Amino acid sequence: MARRLDATHRQVASRPAHDRAAGAGERRLPRPLHQVRADRRHDHGDVDHSRHRAGISGRQGGCSGDADDGAGAGEQSLAGGAKYRIGAGGERTTEIYNIRVPAYQRSTHYIEGSKALAVPFGVDPARVNWRPEIFLSDEERLSAEASWARIRKSAAVAGAPAATKRLLVNLSASEPKRRWPDEKFIATLRTLRQHSPDMPIAVIGLPAEWESVQRVAQAAGALAVQTPKLRDAFALVGTADIVFTPDTSISHAASAFRRPSLVLLKREHAPYAPYDTPGEIILWAEEQIRQLPYERVSEALSRLVSNFG
Repeated sequence: MARRLDATHRQVASRPAHDRAAGAGERRLPRPLHQVRADRRHDHGDVDHSRHRAGISGRQGGCSGDADDGAGAGEQSLAGGAKYRIGAGGERTTEIYNIRVPAYQRSTHYIEGSKALAVPFGVDPARVNWRPEIFLSDEERLSAEASWARIRKSAAVAGAPAATKRLLVNLSASEPKRRWPDEKFIATLRTLRQHSPDMPIAVIGLPAEWESVQRVAQAAGALAVQTPKLRDAFALVGTADIVFTPDTSISHAASAFRRPSLVLLKREHAPYAPYDTPGEIILWAEEQIRQLPYERVSEALSRLVSNFG
């Protein structure tokens, strides 16, 4: 079997780089990589699908892939010793990738740009739903529903119809430059309360920001919910009806659950916005997110609730 893989590799890697570059009629592999992998039934380590950026990174003897057309990420692939190194075409990637797919415009959403990485595996990108998915266990879902039940019993929304849609608000972001100030969250949610006084609202954040979570929730007539584990937060996203969050993993979880969302995203990060998600994205262009006026966000949140609430 090793000889078969070696022969396949030689046929691909021995061609000049300009012949390996993606183009009309390119023959990337003598047969799709998924067929080669199928022959290695007892080797479960040839491909590792843990790469975050929709690529794949493999061990020696396997394959790796990356949608980045720059050399930085590809050098990791080369250092890993994978025989099949799949990547987007580009002048700087000639010596790194031996199976090259078409480069894409960096203004394109990264999932759209990454689809071509599946082609060498015999996958037709047009026949695949590329929206991410997250699956909750029964226990996770029941725990989240218990939190929403506590919110419905709170004084702020007591007596609200059972059909009233539920809003989840996440305060935290991965870094301070993406963190919108508490005061602006409070102003936005108080404005929403004027139009939706009975809406159940849950506020979450990182454990280190629990004081902020409590403060914002109390000021907005909402309930602060502790989420010590990321899956706890995901469960609340999956059981909410609408999500309001800065640019962080919660926004992508909302995409995975297909929850209408309002996301605060820096303009140049638009290619990394939640994928195929209903709702609104505020692409802020201010130097810092704290300069984003709450009035703009409040108007967007009101529209979101009006359209999906």
